[in-house]
Amino acid sequence: MCELCELERKTKWYYEDEDIVVCDCTVCKVPQVIWREHSMTPPRSIECKMISKLTEAAREFYGNDDWYIDTKQRKIPDHLHWHARPKK
Repeated sequence: MCELCELERKTKWYYEDEDIVVCDCTVCKVPQVIWREHSMTPPRSIECKMISKLTEAAREFYGNDDWYIDTKQRKIPDHLHWHARPKK
């Protein structure tokens, strides 16, 4: 089963609703947003909410705007989730 579908509360959670969860990634230790649907194609309204809520969490986490939203799917390629990573 997909670990994002079975998401456990192991790290700090910044936001959650029926569509998305924003929490610290257990692997990367940075904020991530996860669409609760096991899919890669959200409607535009969900995508906008994902960006907005991840931005809020990243600003809290980093204390600034020196980060970016990484939309590349790595470890879990078929369940949409994005990370807020520090700029290098």
